[in-house]
Amino acid sequence: ADMAAMATPLSLRTGMITGVGASSSDIYEAVLALSRSIAGRNDLSGLLSGVAESLQRIVAFDFAALILHDCEANSMYSYVLDAAAPADVGPTRRLPVEQDPAGWVWIHQRPLVIALEAESRWPEFTEWVRTAGLRSLTLVPLTAGDNRLGALGFGCLAPFAPSREELAFLERIASEFAVAVEAFLAKQDLLRERDRLRTLFDVTKALVSKLSPDEFRHALERLWSDAGFESAQQSEAFKQHGHALASQYYEAQAAQPAAAVVLFTERMLRRDMGRYILTGRIDRVDEHPDGALEIIDYKSGRAEVDENQVRNDLALHCYALLLQEIYPDRPLWIALYALRPNKKVAVPLDADALAEFRELLDALVAQILDEDWDTLAPRWIPHCAGCEFLELCVRKLGLNPAE
Repeated sequence: ADMAAMATPLSLRTGMITGVGASSSDIYEAVLALSRSIAGRNDLSGLLSGVAESLQRIVAFDFAALILHDCEANSMYSYVLDAAAPADVGPTRRLPVEQDPAGWVWIHQRPLVIALEAESRWPEFTEWVRTAGLRSLTLVPLTAGDNRLGALGFGCLAPFAPSREELAFLERIASEFAVAVEAFLAKQDLLRERDRLRTLFDVTKALVSKLSPDEFRHALERLWSDAGFESAQQSEAFKQHGHALASQYYEAQAAQPAAAVVLFTERMLRRDMGRYILTGRIDRVDEHPDGALEIIDYKSGRAEVDENQVRNDLALHCYALLLQEIYPDRPLWIALYALRPNKKVAVPLDADALAEFRELLDALVAQILDEDWDTLAPRWIPHCAGCEFLELCVRKLGLNPAE
């Protein structure tokens, strides 16, 4: 009974994926339901519970597992769930990469179907899941872009060999889930870094006292001593010289941009926007001493950048919406950094402007979602000649370039 509760990767209860053969709109609704079910989950166990709850309508399974690769230990770490109790994620298990079939999937980035009764390549793992009663196992890569996270597993108490279409459907589910997992892991790293920087700031603040110009002048007058000077006149002259040097220092500091610390780089963030899920990988975010956050997007091919380009940059505004969810009360700046001229241009982004952008984005997404794409017939326009998706329209949608 204990081993059954610990069983690893999920399985298909009936050997049927109900989503196979459904229309594109049905699959879209299923994937959107998956996105919504895992939105707001605050730990990996919650994410796995969310995906299991949503997949109950699409995939029949007995056990589910999220298996992540641990880079430091070079091992696979499993979060296991019993379909009969999707709110409870059972004990975890860690195995070296070469001793876990999920490790094979992680390395080769290919799905793997195992008939456990005849399997001998991973003896320790196989014995463990056999004790739980599993007879077949399906594993698909859990990968977000170039980031190989691990595998998503589906195990079965009965023999099962999924078709090519069923495997493709499971891979699609895993790719959607991978974005959520990557975003969660990135958010956890971000929160840990924020806490570290906050602690460092508190320690620094306790050790170093920074005086304003008025405070400095007052302190200089109060603490100045005539001892060691030849006369009161000489003492006063040196004191005034000190005031002059301090004034020059404060003026120079005021003319310099405030020092900022890099909060994070190359992070994938995710936000539930209601009817859709917004995701994006942000190049860099800096935190300024006044608490403002600056979103920086690097551009390697641009020869020039100006404020108008920054204010009208779609990606930067999307990144701002993503960051706003984590830091709702922080002032935001958006910036483009053109690498060729080594030039950065940053502009402030106020809350009203960001709210207006969200309204426009929501309207655009609604237009896309509400369109009846199944009945939409593509027609040739001059831009088609240079479009990288032309072949897709020809093969999938019946576009005739000769028309």
